[in-house]
Amino acid sequence: MKYIVHVIDPHGDTALYPFDEFSQAQKCADALKKVSSNVADYINVEPLVVNIEEAETSQDIFEIQLYWEESLFGEKVTSVRRRIHKWDCKDIKVLKSAISEWSKLKSDAEKNDWHFPNDIDWSELPSSDLPTDLDTSYPVWAMDEQGFCLVGNLDEIEHVTEVMEQIND
Repeated sequence: MKYIVHVIDPHGDTALYPFDEFSQAQKCADALKKVSSNVADYINVEPLVVNIEEAETSQDIFEIQLYWEESLFGEKVTSVRRRIHKWDCKDIKVLKSAISEWSKLKSDAEKNDWHFPNDIDWSELPSSDLPTDLDTSYPVWAMDEQGFCLVGNLDEIEHVTEVMEQIND
């Protein structure tokens, strides 16, 4: 087992110091706490936060890798979700691309048994105002400023005039 002395300074910066033996880590932690206390009183700053943690051993590399894969995957999911919710209604292709990426991420999560957040409410997508005479039984999910619409299963683009023609046929 390895031991890590984990230090956080008053600005939130972190330092990690590894030791093979707990006694070495304890000596280091005690010395840092003493220095921190002396300096904190002298220059009126917050003391260091010092903890000793047991480190993962090399046999846990696989678990560490899985943790970071899932963590970074979660960041990607958050980024794509934000792009969908914050779409600026300028180009429907941008929204369609983000939705395609979301679907791929959801598929990857299922394949790897990773946590995937609650699905997006597709009926709440950002959109330019749809014409008031548009029959909403036709699946129009969003429209951009040029009148191009995301339709069908969120995977087709049609201009609003085409949509109106299909509804009227």
